[in-house]
Amino acid sequence: MDCNDLLFVSVKSPFASLQNTTILAPEELEMRSYDDEPFIVSNVPTEHAYLVASEINWLLASRENPAQCAKEVELLYQSRMLQAENLQAEKTCHVANSLFVLGSGKSAEDFCLLANQNGFEAVLLAPSDVVSIGGHLGAFSAHFGNGEPRVYAQGVLFVDIPALQLYRGIESAGDFDDAHALLSALHARVGEYVYHEILHFDSTYCQYENRREKCCAACADACPTFGIYADDSSKQLHFSAIDCTKCGACVALCPTGAITFKESPTELFLRRVRLFADYQILLIDAPTLANLPPQPPALPPSVLPLVVPELNAFNPLLLLSCVQENGANVALYKPNASPTLQSAIRITNAIVARGYHDSMGILLMQNLADWEQLDSITTIPDAKYFYTPRANEHVRKSFAERLRFVVKDRDLGVLPFEPTLRYGQVKLKDGCTLCLSCVGACNVGALIANEQHFTLSFNPSLCTTCGYCVSSCPENVMHIEESGIALNAQWFVPHVLAKDSPFCCVECGKPFATTRSVQKVRDMLAANFASDSRKLRSLECCPDCKVKVMLNATTGESHVERI
Repeated sequence: MDCNDLLFVSVKSPFASLQNTTILAPEELEMRSYDDEPFIVSNVPTEHAYLVASEINWLLASRENPAQCAKEVELLYQSRMLQAENLQAEKTCHVANSLFVLGSGKSAEDFCLLANQNGFEAVLLAPSDVVSIGGHLGAFSAHFGNGEPRVYAQGVLFVDIPALQLYRGIESAGDFDDAHALLSALHARVGEYVYHEILHFDSTYCQYENRREKCCAACADACPTFGIYADDSSKQLHFSAIDCTKCGACVALCPTGAITFKESPTELFLRRVRLFADYQILLIDAPTLANLPPQPPALPPSVLPLVVPELNAFNPLLLLSCVQENGANVALYKPNASPTLQSAIRITNAIVARGYHDSMGILLMQNLADWEQLDSITTIPDAKYFYTPRANEHVRKSFAERLRFVVKDRDLGVLPFEPTLRYGQVKLKDGCTLCLSCVGACNVGALIANEQHFTLSFNPSLCTTCGYCVSSCPENVMHIEESGIALNAQWFVPHVLAKDSPFCCVECGKPFATTRSVQKVRDMLAANFASDSRKLRSLECCPDCKVKVMLNATTGESHVERI
């Protein structure tokens, strides 16, 4: 059996029902020709494959007898088949050979001439003539002081304008070793440029969109391109799939999980992790897998690679989920681990260490010299926990449930506040009237109103410290302390911040408001209504009785005065 020619899963269309898929059982693995039909998953690169699972070759090369690891091979392609459920259709953008060169001087002039000699329709633009440039790959509009805007497919900068370098399709000449390398990069996009919709956005839990105050925008701040742009004037996020580099920074930093990878939602990731129940997991992402040396270090027995789109998109929820679902340490190989990923690993390891006798949760490997750490993967007694989030459950809720399992009824101390995972306590000064504006402002359910008992409660395990409740409080009695994660049972239980007694209508006796709110209104209007006893009394009436009180019964008038 030659692992370089083995194909495991085939189907006539990559988007057909999986019921039409041919999946080979372990004993049926065989050489397959891939000249006739497309494949969903292949272990070798071919134009007929939609997912290339090169980790299968890695596994086969790591085993002394590849023919005896059919079960492991089957598991790896089943994992990729689950990934294929969210396979995104290709999108295309036509990129013509038009090109603007923004700059002045001999270097810009020479490159413009060279580009025209190499198949481009290049135009040299003087920076002083250009008012603005915007758009996207294939359709950049250059605006001038007078006249109609001109459209170009791509651009080259011989001036330092960092904002324009965020666009895919606009290159800085200084980033290339020579003009021919730059031309090669430009030529690669000419024609039908293929891209995918990378991100899924759920505005329900977004803490930026449509708010009066800017409370977040961590995704846009972290984006290295114009993949996400935050318009502070309208409080709207704008997404550009063409410009998205799939770096994962926005996914990792979103405090509520409003942004996820379309091809790897949390529910799908958990299903893939559960396939590895009898094995130890090595997390590795597709870019890192592609850059492994031709002969990577062997995988130890019982260790299997779980390939994900981008590890820098991982947050503590995904990491802790992996540890709990597998009940063991999890190895993670990422040479260029971002500071956010390193922070997530640090938080996860602190939780696991406190909950399970100083056990290590995530074993981070950043170079091949760390490979020996794979031999130290062990099970963690009592750590195994299966939890499936409810539909549309936000990240904080899911993370709280997993933390609750670790803590149980113990007090494991406090994890300090981390900018990448913000937790805190809402505090109130005297003066809350239970208007509940803060409850309406909180979209993660951290602030809870009980209208029957006239209470305002707070659940710190759900709070993101966005501060929107503070800016929404008309009494200005609310503030937030950035206190971190308290690993004790009470931290998960809502506690009462404010309580008041019901105020009963002076006419019918029905409760209709809180005592403090009525008292506040009386204090505000008493001076204005001092000469009219009916108006004063109406301030203590429910809406139904207010009308009756305002009727001038003593004089027989049947009109209603407006207050």
